[in-house]
Amino acid sequence: MIKNYIYNQILLLNHNTYWVLEINDKGYTIINSFNIKFFLINNNNIEKLKIFEKINLEGIIRNNVFTEITKLRIMNNWDPRYYIFNLMINWDKIYKNFIFPILYGVNINYENHIFKNASNSGIIHLLIISGLHFQILFLFLQKVFKRKLIWITYSILFLYWLMCFKTVSVNRAFITVFVKFILSKWVKDQKTQFLFIFGFTILITGNLDIFKPGYWLSFVLYLIVSSSDNNVNWKSIFTNYFVFWCISTSIQLFWKNEIYIISWFISIFVTPLFEFLFLMANIFVIFPPILKFLYLTCEFILTIISNNSIVIYNIWWIQVFFSLISVLLFFAHFLKKNRK
Repeated sequence: MIKNYIYNQILLLNHNTYWVLEINDKGYTIINSFNIKFFLINNNNIEKLKIFEKINLEGIIRNNVFTEITKLRIMNNWDPRYYIFNLMINWDKIYKNFIFPILYGVNINYENHIFKNASNSGIIHLLIISGLHFQILFLFLQKVFKRKLIWITYSILFLYWLMCFKTVSVNRAFITVFVKFILSKWVKDQKTQFLFIFGFTILITGNLDIFKPGYWLSFVLYLIVSSSDNNVNWKSIFTNYFVFWCISTSIQLFWKNEIYIISWFISIFVTPLFEFLFLMANIFVIFPPILKFLYLTCEFILTIISNNSIVIYNIWWIQVFFSLISVLLFFAHFLKKNRK
C-alpha cells in the first residue's frame, strides 16, 4: 500500500512527462517515471528530439504507441545525463553505437547486428541481465582502491548507477553492493542480507516489471553467486562459473523461440573475454580510438560465432528439458553447500 501510494504521487507529479531513451529511423522510444516504455512514431510534425530529452506529451495511445499527438512540449531538463550523453554523441558516433547501449543501457537498437548476435549467443543476457557487469566493475574498483580509499569505489559505483537506465538487474546489483556495505557490521547472515536486498529492489521496481523474466533471472543468479564457495582455487572458480552459466542458459532458453546451439555453448568460453572488454570500455571511456578497437573486437568475435551456429526452434519438450536441468542444478548447488 505504501509503495502504491508513493508511486501514485510520483505519477501525479510527472503526469504526461516522458524521457527519450532510444532514437531510430522509425521514431522514439520514450519512458515515463516508472520506466514503462512507449513508442513515438517519427513524422514531420515532431520536432527532432535528443537522448534523455524531457517532454510533456499528450495524445492517443494504442498498445503503448502514440498514434496521434495533441500536444508535445520540450521541458526544462536538469538531468545531467541529457547533457553528458548528447555531448559525447556529438564527439564521436562510437558512443551512440556501442558505449551507451553496452555500459548504460541507453539508445539500444536491437536491430543493430552486434546486439542481435550478442542476444542470440546468450552473452548479453548472462553479462547484463544478471547484473554481473555491475559486480565486475565493483570487484575491479575494490582491487584498485583499498582500505582508506574504499569510499572512492562506492562513489564511482554510485555515479555509474546514476548514469544507467534503471533496469531490475541494475537496481538489484546496485542495492546488493550498498546494502552489504551498510549491513556488514550488523548482519552477517547471507540469507538475511538477501531478504533486505530483495525487499529494497521490490520497493523501487515498477509493479509491471515483476512479471518480466529478467526480474526473476536476476535474483536467481544472485542467489547462486552469493552462495558460491569463497575458495579462490581454480577448480572452485570453474565449478561455480559452470553452474552459473548452466542455470542462466537453461532459464533463458525457456522463453526463447529460437536456440542458436553452437553460440550458446561457445558463450561459456567467450563471456569472460566480454567481461574483460566491458572493464576496458569503462576504464577508457573517454578515449574513442581504444573504444573503436574494442567495438571491432566484439563485432569480429560475435560475427564468427553467429555465422557458425545451428538454429533450432524451441518446442515444448525442449523447454521442459531445460527447465528440469535448471531446477536440478539449482537445488544440487544448494544441497551441496548445506552439507559442507
